[in-house]
Amino acid sequence: MMLQRCCAALELPTDSAAKRRFQEECASFAERIEREGMPAMAELYCAGPGRVQYRDKDPRGWAEFKRQFAEGSARATRVP
Repeated sequence: MMLQRCCAALELPTDSAAKRRFQEECASFAERIEREGMPAMAELYCAGPGRVQYRDKDPRGWAEFKRQFAEGSARATRVP
């Protein structure tokens, strides 16, 4: 399922409250991908702190990354 993919992409916190929030955020991301598709997720993911640094350093490379991310298949990224 998409939830496992979202959680696997990030490091899970050890604090129980933080872990619960993290799992809720992963579930929210997974639901959004399934509901709105990859273009919506690309807007969210590519605006994250690590990706903004990439955008500032290499705007052309970042734009290509974002385009390819948005063109990806939500179904193809699901974990069975």
